[in-house]
Amino acid sequence: MTGAPTPRLRMVAEDVRGTPRSPEEAFDRYARWVGAVALRLTGRPDDVDDIVQETFVQLVRRWDTIDDLARLKGWLGTVTTRVVAARLKRHRFRSLFWVEGEPDYERVAGAGASPEQRTLVAQLYRELEALPIDQRVAWTLRYVEGEALDGIAEMSGCSLSTAKRRIHRADRSIRKRMGGAL
Repeated sequence: MTGAPTPRLRMVAEDVRGTPRSPEEAFDRYARWVGAVALRLTGRPDDVDDIVQETFVQLVRRWDTIDDLARLKGWLGTVTTRVVAARLKRHRFRSLFWVEGEPDYERVAGAGASPEQRTLVAQLYRELEALPIDQRVAWTLRYVEGEALDGIAEMSGCSLSTAKRRIHRADRSIRKRMGGAL
């Protein structure tokens, strides 16, 4: 069997490896995933290392209070989402005072992306930049990360109906502004 493992095979692989026994082991296992989520949520490659570091600093601080290490990946997803939202708010505030310029969203697309795909991804992230941060995060979790609605609600710290509303509003705005590009 070749190709990427199915979700079921990934779950089995997670079970075989067991839960991390230390923050260092958790970092080794999940840092790349946290970084990938951070990149897709922010669209800013230069922010990824700081977000990963901040997420795992919080893990180290709370390690002894985490009750269910089997759900650690979900916990990290929630913390990452909150760290990203706070960082996006800082960027937005700083941009009001021209302290920082527009990010280079051309770098978000994968290495194998065509110039047209890079342009489309950059355009999408510029549209996401215009959305309220809670809508941006919810929409990105749903349509870029492929996260389930209940997971989005949990990671965003809101109800399921609120998560659905955020996604719907963001989707309506993006489709209106991008037209047929999506």
